[in-house]
Amino acid sequence: FGPLHIYVPPQEYILALKIFAGRDKDIEDCRILLQQVKVGSRQQAKILLDRYILPDAQQNNTETITQSLNILFGKQRQQLAQNDGAEQ
Repeated sequence: FGPLHIYVPPQEYILALKIFAGRDKDIEDCRILLQQVKVGSRQQAKILLDRYILPDAQQNNTETITQSLNILFGKQRQQLAQNDGAEQ
């Protein structure tokens, strides 16, 4: 056998996948990963999702993604952001 090469994906990619999956254990991991990758807002998390998750996959899992983001960043913050966007 030759040398073993192990690929470790970026933490940002893992975070995007865990938000996408939305299981309880993934949400717990997300709380830790958010701090490690310095993602502090729903908008920053959405940028990661857009970078790593195909649009069709996001569209097919909108409910799970929204629920994950609501748990991590609060539903109230989402409503405030939507209201601010509507006023502009």
